[in-house]
Amino acid sequence: MDFDFRHLAGYEYVFAALVFAAVLATYMIGLHLWDRMRRRGMACRWTRDTVQPHSGTLRWVCATCGETGYSSGRRAPLTCKKGLGVRGL
Repeated sequence: MDFDFRHLAGYEYVFAALVFAAVLATYMIGLHLWDRMRRRGMACRWTRDTVQPHSGTLRWVCATCGETGYSSGRRAPLTCKKGLGVRGL
């Protein structure tokens, strides 16, 4: 099924392009907002790592993002450690 563009003249091309751009922009913004809500809503679920004991601290592994955290008490870390890694230039 081919679409024939020959019947479109002048402003109709511009209108069709603007409609396509608006639909694409709406889709991209919606995808971005959905991804932000999804990531923000997934809190870390810390599980204690008993395989690798450390002196004085407890090692915790996040089941959601896979990051490792440490605490000196018996409670799991409160903040996610995912964004704390070393960043390149």
